Amino acid sequence: MNIDYLATPYSDPDPLVREVRYKAACHITLRLMRQGFIVFSPILHNHFLEKEHGLPSGWDFWQKYDLAMLKRCNRLIVGCIQGWKESIGVAKEVEEARSRRIPILYVEGGDKVGYNIIQKTKSAKGNG
Repeated sequence: MNIDYLATPYSDPDPLVREVRYKAACHITLRLMRQGFIVFSPILHNHFLEKEHGLPSGWDFWQKYDLAMLKRCNRLIVGCIQGWKESIGVAKEVEEARSRRIPILYVEGGDKVGYNIIQKTKSAKGNG
């Protein structure tokens, strides 16, 4: 059984950006699962722990955990959402996959889902 690891950016000082990235990761994971992929997304797993229980959101904290999970997967899928090219975590995950000769697949992301959330949030606050 093949297990795919979904890499998407997450860390940002703005909690709204983190929420948008979480929703985008959910959208990509759902789309892949509906196509029959078995997907592990560290963002789906870790977001709740960070948001509700105060764990750090940065790569420094999650690196050891995320790379240990990636090593157990058969493929890395990079969700190409806003910020993926600048993401330290995504870059390190790609680097790790390449060093282990884990195949890498790049997929378009769920940005529309996330940015609709921003618009709704700003409208609800009276900011736009």
